[in-house]
Amino acid sequence: MGFVQVQLQGSQRLHVWHPALPRRSCFEHSAIHDHRFNFMSRVLVGTQINHCYNLVSNPGGEFVLYLHEGKRTSGGGRPWTPDGRADLVHDLTHKIEAGNDYNTLAYEYHRTEPDTDFDRYQWTPAQLWEVVRDVLIA
Repeated sequence: MGFVQVQLQGSQRLHVWHPALPRRSCFEHSAIHDHRFNFMSRVLVGTQINHCYNLVSNPGGEFVLYLHEGKRTSGGGRPWTPDGRADLVHDLTHKIEAGNDYNTLAYEYHRTEPDTDFDRYQWTPAQLWEVVRDVLIA
């Protein structure tokens, strides 16, 4: 299941998740990831599941760590630079229902997915794209 990220005004973003959307090409390397900043999110439709991980530095670890910084490429992304290895140990999982907010702290590793019954609550692809188009045009 992929998502579309739409840049909004005021440093806000809209993520639209849907099974008809492709996963990003970097999904294999970025499913478990962190952010360089704190942020608050609100789930608008469906249920989101966040899996949180603790990082244990280990030169022979299972996960390659990447820096995702630097000048943006022509496609808008930033380069992925290997930065060591580690083990990521699952800490906790929590569900966020529609209408609820949650906070993500900078440099905390996590993986996000929609609930398995997400489609039951989801709008049709045409409705989702209409929302994305409205946001992009506005």
